[in-house]
Amino acid sequence: MKIRILLAALVAALALGACGQGGGNQAKTPESTVKETEAKKEETSTETKYSAAETEKNAADAKESTAAETGETGEENLGEFYAEPENGMIDLPTFGMKITLPDSLKDDSSAIAAYGFVDTDFAYGLVYVVDENDPENRSMELTEIYGYRDKPDLSEFENPETGLTGDMMMDLGDNGTFYYTGLKLNEVYEKNPGIVEPLLENVTSEEQKNRYLELIPGSAELLKGIELTPVTIPDPPKAAEVSGAEIMKMEVMDLSKNPVKLGSLISGNKVTMLNFWGTFCGPCIGEMPDLGDLERKYKDQGFEILGLTSDIVDYQGNMDEDLIGEAEDIAADTGVTYPILITSKELMDYTQLMAFPTTYFVDAQGNMLRDPVVGSQSKESWEKIITELLEAQK
Repeated sequence: MKIRILLAALVAALALGACGQGGGNQAKTPESTVKETEAKKEETSTETKYSAAETEKNAADAKESTAAETGETGEENLGEFYAEPENGMIDLPTFGMKITLPDSLKDDSSAIAAYGFVDTDFAYGLVYVVDENDPENRSMELTEIYGYRDKPDLSEFENPETGLTGDMMMDLGDNGTFYYTGLKLNEVYEKNPGIVEPLLENVTSEEQKNRYLELIPGSAELLKGIELTPVTIPDPPKAAEVSGAEIMKMEVMDLSKNPVKLGSLISGNKVTMLNFWGTFCGPCIGEMPDLGDLERKYKDQGFEILGLTSDIVDYQGNMDEDLIGEAEDIAADTGVTYPILITSKELMDYTQLMAFPTTYFVDAQGNMLRDPVVGSQSKESWEKIITELLEAQK
C-alpha cells in the first residue's frame, strides 16, 4: 500500500531549523530553512518508498540493527521514519518520542500513521489519517511536530496569511537532544477553516470529509499524549577514521551521469575541499558564491573544490534525475566554476554524512588534513582554513 500525504497550505510558513548546527553555522530562521523542510515534505507528498508491510519490516530491522550495534534502544538512526499505532501508541524511537492516542482518535487508529525525518540538527514528524476508500491512499494531517537543537521562539511561527500565532504551537519540552514543538491544528482550523481545504479537495466522499473534520479537535489532545524518549546523535568521523586510499577509489558521477574516479580529481591538487551539499540546503547554497571566489583565488596554488551534491542519489541508491537540472541551475546562479558532482551511495555511507553542508579537506593522496567541518562558514573562516592548509603542504 502506497501512502500519499497531502500537506496543509500552512506548512511553508512553519519551517524552522537549518541544514547545519554548531560553531560558524547559520542561525536557524524560518527564511533560511523553508526550502529544506519543504523539500523533505515534497518527498513525503509523493509517496513512501515501500508498501506498509515492507515499511514495517524495514523499521523493525533498523531498530534491531541499532540495538545490536549500540546496546541501546532508541539511539538515533538518522534519516526517515514511519510507524503505525500498536495498542493505541505510536512508538517513534528514532524521533525521540512515544505518542499515546487520545480516546477521540483510538477508534480510527487503523487509519493513523506517522512519518518524518531526523537530521543532526533538525527533526520533523507528521501524524496523519488515511482516507481508506481512496485508491491512492492520500492522507490528511492531524499535527506536525518539529525538533530543534536550540529552544525555538514560538513567536517566530506567526504568520498573518494563515492566521497562525505562537500560541497555536505547543511546547513539548526536550529530551536532551531536541527541543520539540507541535502544531495544534484544531486551533488553526478554528481561526481559519479554509486552511484545511487543500486536504479535502480529493477526499473520496462527504462522509470521509466529515470524519476528518471530526478528528481535527483531537490534534491538541494528541500532542498532550507525547512522552519524550532519549535520542543520541552520533558525531561525524574524525580525520584519523577516514582512509585516504578508500576516498581515492570512490566513484562519483558528473552532472551528465558519467562515472568519475574521485582520486583522479584529487591527485593533482595540494589541498582539495570536498564540499558535501544538497539542493534543498539553504546554508549550502548561500555559501557557494564565496566558495567559488576562493577556488578561483587559490587554484594556482594547488587548491581545488569538489561540490558533491548529496541528495540526487539517496541512501538506498535511487537517483532523482530532476535534481540534476536543479543542481545545474544552482551552480549557474551562484557562479561557481569548480566541478559539481553527484555523490554516490557508497561515498555517503563511507563518510557517514549526517548534516549538510559537511566539508572534508584532503591532500593529494586523499588523506584527511583535519576533522570534517559541519555547517556553513563565513568566507573569512574558509579562507583562514584554506591558507593554513596550503602553507602546511609546502
